[in-house]
Amino acid sequence: MAQTLRKMAVALMIAQGAAVKPALRSTAGSNSTAATATIATGATHQGGAPCQCEASNAQWKACQRTVPKCVFIDLGAADGNSFNHFLSNGYGPVADCPSGEWEAHLVEAN
Repeated sequence: MAQTLRKMAVALMIAQGAAVKPALRSTAGSNSTAATATIATGATHQGGAPCQCEASNAQWKACQRTVPKCVFIDLGAADGNSFNHFLSNGYGPVADCPSGEWEAHLVEAN
């Protein structure tokens, strides 16, 4: 139903002359040999990613960090339950983080 509503909203926006950047949905987990990206408007792109990645660039700055560490990122932190799971070694022993250091970034939109 949500996808149908999105298609209707996109069609309405196009009819009103708005520029619409379509959302992509991936089927990369399927048994196909090439990934297929499906645009919410119904069009598809066969093959690899519809963009090019820059693998290397001499103008990129070198990393200033010299000590490795674990980084925990939670983009739906709620009440911090996943962070508590991290702290209680739920994703592996925190003490095994390189150099014993770690940092956490918790974000909650509500």
